[in-house]
Amino acid sequence: LNALGIIRTLILRVGNDAAISAFFDLSSFLAPKKGSVGISSLEIRKEIASVISLIASQQRPEMKDVASVLDKLTCVSKKRVDELNLEVVMMELLELGKDTDEYCR
Repeated sequence: LNALGIIRTLILRVGNDAAISAFFDLSSFLAPKKGSVGISSLEIRKEIASVISLIASQQRPEMKDVASVLDKLTCVSKKRVDELNLEVVMMELLELGKDTDEYCR
């Protein structure tokens, strides 16, 4: 988490190319890789999504939609400790599924 906090601070000072590189590098930590599930810590996933949102808002406004989806997919429950808000996550996954259905037709 400390490293992500440092990245958050530095991202505002780097150029566009470095910020975009960080955007894609950080995004890759959220996905499965070679049979591994990726980062499973909800706190770290939420912080990565937050840094990605910061990059999108500061450097690439056209990526705000991606950042918004990540934010919803890492939405934390207000009722349960260390759990996702499954209502928000499921609604977002259904919305993503609708977009996929449109492309497949």
